[in-house]
Amino acid sequence: MWLLVASAELSSAWAQGFTNWNSLLTNWVPASAPVTNWLSLASSADGNKLAAGVNFGGIYTNSGGAWAPSGALSKQWWSIASSADGTKLAAVVFNSGGIYTSTNSGSTWTSNSAPTAQWASIASSADGTKLVAVAHNSGGIYTNSGGTWSPTTAPAASWWSIASSADGTKLAAAANPGGIYTSTNSGGNWTPTIAPGENWGGIASSADGVKLAAAVNGAGIYTSADSGGTWTLTGAPVKSWYSIASSADGSKLAAAIYGGGIYASTNSGGTWNPANAPGTNWVSIVSSADGTKLAAAASGGQIWTAQATVSPAVLISHSANTVTVYWPTTPGWSLQQKTNLAVSGGWSASSGVTNANGTSYLTVTNPAGKLFFRLQGP
Repeated sequence: MWLLVASAELSSAWAQGFTNWNSLLTNWVPASAPVTNWLSLASSADGNKLAAGVNFGGIYTNSGGAWAPSGALSKQWWSIASSADGTKLAAVVFNSGGIYTSTNSGSTWTSNSAPTAQWASIASSADGTKLVAVAHNSGGIYTNSGGTWSPTTAPAASWWSIASSADGTKLAAAANPGGIYTSTNSGGNWTPTIAPGENWGGIASSADGVKLAAAVNGAGIYTSADSGGTWTLTGAPVKSWYSIASSADGSKLAAAIYGGGIYASTNSGGTWNPANAPGTNWVSIVSSADGTKLAAAASGGQIWTAQATVSPAVLISHSANTVTVYWPTTPGWSLQQKTNLAVSGGWSASSGVTNANGTSYLTVTNPAGKLFFRLQGP
């Protein structure tokens, strides 16, 4: 991979790095987590802290290293949510269970005041102070913003999935079977949307709550660009969609199929492309805030992760007789140069590169004619 930086004739300007989104589709690798009946998965905003729940098992966490069991009891952990920094976790139990929270990245867990129900999904604000959970089998929707769970005015339904904006004010809940309801005041009031009645498999929200994406188990994937006011059926294939994830800006989406593969979109669902993740019983998929890191869990299988290749950002500046190229010192990336872009090949390693305090730079004094640079990467 390479990034053309600039000519020595250019004025000072940022040449931003780019993300190779195709690598996100191809670079799926199994995590070191055990093979088991995974049910749920949650991620911190940077994608470095993960938490995963097991069907009639425990909860495992990973903060950049090895997976380890947390202090959670053996339960049917149906859904799990994380704060942006990964320190606050909340998980629900489906089989006549309750709701548990942790304020120390899963080291210890506390049972909350939620009633016993078939809890199907839970979502959290970015700071972890606002929680919302939905119950299946003619259940309701409950919120918690101060330690106590309280029922909202949402109607009884077979609620299946819930999504929250980063500040916890905009919520979207999907039933299976049923429709999709939204709230703009942290669950104080709920409004039915015009989304069709379907067997919704999952719903995801952008950080501002404006862009929504919802997947149907046995049909397609719908998106909304106006907080659920209108819905559009995307070109995603008809599959048994079970879970869907969104980047913070809503442009990057990833959806998992139970008994199938994983698809991703980089244009808010306009087009979908299959990943090379194995076809298995995917039950949960999560994304980092920037959409460059994905993780997915399979029932009776493994947890897999993928990361897009991101090039370093580059700055070029010049004075009367010097040109300097700067970039963050990044393993695997090196500066090359040539004098004529019209000639094929001819790139050579730049000499005289200096590395200091995490920054690499090259200064050329009195360059003769045109001089072009590029960063050569992995």
